[in-house]
Amino acid sequence: IGPADTHAGPSHAISFDLVTGVAAFETLEPEWDALFAASGRPTQVFQTFAWNWHWCRHYLPASGSRAHLAIVTGRLNGKLILIWPLVLERVFGLRRLAWMGDPVSQYGDVLVAPEAQDDATLLAAWTFALRATRADLAHLRKVRDDAIAARAMNRLAAKVIATEQAPYLDLAAVADTGACQQLLASKGRRNRRRHERRLADRGPISVHVPASGGAAAELARDAIDLKRDALAGKGQISRAFADDRLKAFFADVASGHDRPVPCRVAALRSGGDTAAIQITLDCKGHRFLHVTVYARAFEKFGAGALLLEREVQTSFEDAVAAFDLLAPMHPYKMEFAGSTVAVRDYTLAASLRGRFYAAIALSGRQRAKTYVEGLPAPVRRYLASLMAVRSALKTGSLPS
Repeated sequence: IGPADTHAGPSHAISFDLVTGVAAFETLEPEWDALFAASGRPTQVFQTFAWNWHWCRHYLPASGSRAHLAIVTGRLNGKLILIWPLVLERVFGLRRLAWMGDPVSQYGDVLVAPEAQDDATLLAAWTFALRATRADLAHLRKVRDDAIAARAMNRLAAKVIATEQAPYLDLAAVADTGACQQLLASKGRRNRRRHERRLADRGPISVHVPASGGAAAELARDAIDLKRDALAGKGQISRAFADDRLKAFFADVASGHDRPVPCRVAALRSGGDTAAIQITLDCKGHRFLHVTVYARAFEKFGAGALLLEREVQTSFEDAVAAFDLLAPMHPYKMEFAGSTVAVRDYTLAASLRGRFYAAIALSGRQRAKTYVEGLPAPVRRYLASLMAVRSALKTGSLPS
């Protein structure tokens, strides 16, 4: 536990602490779970204790490395009412705050009880975080416009350096099974039926959903391997998927062992072959599509869209209120989604050096990404292979 501070909240003094060690983080488990059960939103699925515990196991470097936990906690009369889950990273000699859970977490946010949702408390918690960590800047990615953290960032005049849209489908507004089928029929259904007939000619179509355990873990590993293959085929670059820790993380989450996370791994099969795999997470009546991929051999059959259609139908039957396809927005997602929410990356400098880094490095990242995406596919494939090797050297393992 790091330095402590107090803030005069709406009615009583709120005390802040900084949790910097894994052991101290683990002692928070019952209180963290209680706060999430009472006040957590469905879209804060990536702020659950179990999810971040698995992240610590796979992503938090060993002691003495360049990244450490920097979790801000707030207590009112001893009760945990605020968790700002952060890590402190060393980048080019700077101290940078980022979300705990990056890059596997797709939404970043602050957990707060009702008595800590006022702007004054949020800003006091952030001021404490900067003072306790002596951070030069913060780089908080993937913050939804309706997140509590977004309100804090806007009050702090944080700079937006990237914006994406996350599509979602409001299943709570669908009256019955017939209405759900009609909804799915509204966009792209004719094309999916044509693909379905072609796939059926190849062999029987089935959906396989293994229970948690070894089979689910193995299917999750297969999903990551297929995603890597798909990215390589398109010449696309992804640091997250090039890192073997991502595959190990999802295998553990899918297995359901040790701090279970509600996770579903589904595979569309044609005969005895896997055509597509999707990994979804459940939280408080919402379902989140985290990984979706099809085998390159089944691209012409529209296997990914066929599995997604079945998963949306299954979600409705499971009484899921919203099916969130996460950012970024792709045309195939909009065949199913009815709405979108903006998801933004924020940067906030706390020192002159941090301001310089944010202006030069972070603000230029999106321009560099756009430039790379415009390069010829062979060049992008070469850069992707270099990134995979770099990731392997960094983590001490070769991508499998």
